[in-house]
Amino acid sequence: MSRDFRRFYCPQLADSEGTGGARVELTGEEAHHLLHVLRARVGTRVQLFDGKGRQAEAVVTHSARGCVHLECGEIERISRESGRRVVLATALPRAGRERFLVEKAVELGVAEVWFFEAERGVARCSSGFLKKAERTVIEASKQCGRNTLMPVRCRPLDEILSGTPSTADRWIAHPGGPFWSPDQTGAEATESAVLIGPEGGFTESEIGRARSSGWKVVSLGPRILRIETAALAFAAALLLGRD
Repeated sequence: MSRDFRRFYCPQLADSEGTGGARVELTGEEAHHLLHVLRARVGTRVQLFDGKGRQAEAVVTHSARGCVHLECGEIERISRESGRRVVLATALPRAGRERFLVEKAVELGVAEVWFFEAERGVARCSSGFLKKAERTVIEASKQCGRNTLMPVRCRPLDEILSGTPSTADRWIAHPGGPFWSPDQTGAEATESAVLIGPEGGFTESEIGRARSSGWKVVSLGPRILRIETAALAFAAALLLGRD
């Protein structure tokens, strides 16, 4: 499909996989964007995706009261996910900066983002925080072409440390550790987890618990990086050119 087609999130595609002529509706923010920002009319063609790997071309048939009705072409499963699964586990950034982190993680092909409340962190997780993050995932997926929505979760640090599979490469970024480079990841590696602390740094207790759980302490260099810079630099090194 031409990239000139605008993309819209439509979970209903899951109910009609493999069929042509399926009729679906867009409501809420997606309908508002299509009707009032793009000024779509009957006959406007778009691309829909359901966040679970499916996409379809569709044409607007009519609209009423903030609801857009569309008829779909063939619904296909098309994956644009990376062949390497990378999870970013980061301390919560200060308010406003998490949006940039989430948006770029989607573009890079990160599998999941987990936020945690670090002992020296200043931000706290909330349902409102997660709702905004999920909307950012949708918008970024529309832009970059991913058909599967990247999960964003808040998890306790100890759950992350003990619950990440031991088969994955697991790194925790901390000044004083040995310098890390992508060469430390074998070509056969398919899963990596990266732990990024707050700008005040991890406490010795947090570092000790990470080591005890099998995480490797590494450094990203002599400069102190913001949370989002460190997380995205790590993700880019692991993912770019490896799809």
